Amino acid sequence: MKRSKISLLFDNTHFLFISIILLILCLRYWYFIFVFIIFNIFLFKKTSLFYLNLILSIIIVISSSRYFIKFDKEVFSGVVIECSSKSAVINTDGMKVLIYHKNELSLGDYGEFKIKKIDYDTELFNYSDYLANKDIKAYYELKSFNFINNYFVIGKIQEFFCNEVDNNPSLYKNYIKMLVFAQKEDDSILEVTNNLGISHLVAVSGMHVALLILFLEFILKKLFYYEKPVDIIVILFLIFYLFVTNFELTVLRAILMVLFKKLFQYKKLYFTQLDTLSLCGILLLIFNPRLLFLLSFELSFLVSFIIVIFTKNFNIENKIIQTYITSFVAFSHTLIIEVYLSSSVIKPLLYCFAISSTCFSPSARICFLASGTATS
Repeated sequence: MKRSKISLLFDNTHFLFISIILLILCLRYWYFIFVFIIFNIFLFKKTSLFYLNLILSIIIVISSSRYFIKFDKEVFSGVVIECSSKSAVINTDGMKVLIYHKNELSLGDYGEFKIKKIDYDTELFNYSDYLANKDIKAYYELKSFNFINNYFVIGKIQEFFCNEVDNNPSLYKNYIKMLVFAQKEDDSILEVTNNLGISHLVAVSGMHVALLILFLEFILKKLFYYEKPVDIIVILFLIFYLFVTNFELTVLRAILMVLFKKLFQYKKLYFTQLDTLSLCGILLLIFNPRLLFLLSFELSFLVSFIIVIFTKNFNIENKIIQTYITSFVAFSHTLIIEVYLSSSVIKPLLYCFAISSTCFSPSARICFLASGTATS
């Protein structure tokens, strides 16, 4: 009976994902309510997922209610959970606050913060809204800090590995920290890549996770005859890598897909790749519904959906040709978004040039698809 209920989700989970996206849009833009109602009428008549969708909708509304809680303290106690030389994210009573400082704070510092209000919002860019999408309540400038203690926080795992890289005299250590450990502290690199619209190329993505899995499985299959110990080691490594990258969004999405896929194979549940991707999206939006408005979330899922749908409906025998075509289709869609968001004509052209030198690289994309598109 339990298995028969789960089977209702087979090749249908994307309907739930779409419904949740529409609901979150309704909570921000009232006119989406009409589309949401029409879509739920379709769910009620055409599928058996209406009541499950109702439960998920209630969970999303409850999860979204925390955004109505305002933060307006000038003095508070908290712990630094993310830190760079210029800014830090503070956890205070379960709420996150961004504080700008002058190299006065360290990761794990706990104490009393005295702050003053600042305003970086403009007509072109609402910084407060952007931070709210990251579940950060407000941003301030630090006036004074009364240190009490230093505690362990998850970010210290990432900091440890990045410090080890810093001790290496390599000229590429900043790129290593970005591409392996998802740390973005080099302002010069970030400024250049952001201006060119190619910041995604120096960020850890699903492709990096796929290549790691491919390499790890290649080694382990030479050491173990059975598949089970290989899967266990890969899963443990991926969970460890989540902590190393401090739960970077694109890495979390990719690893969740792999974990779901391994689980479904073990339980012999016939979920499609589209189902798996949708489940990842649902889970992430339950924890933070406003992730939907982050560009990194949108592009990560958009590219993944395009790859999954394209490879499902256009199966080309020659995998190399399919690699090029899939890459072109996926990144042409992201290029459209980049052109729409860009304020200049040159930036999208540079973005297009950067894409042509990376996404059509056989060494990168063939390895990606060769891994069975485990992360897309």
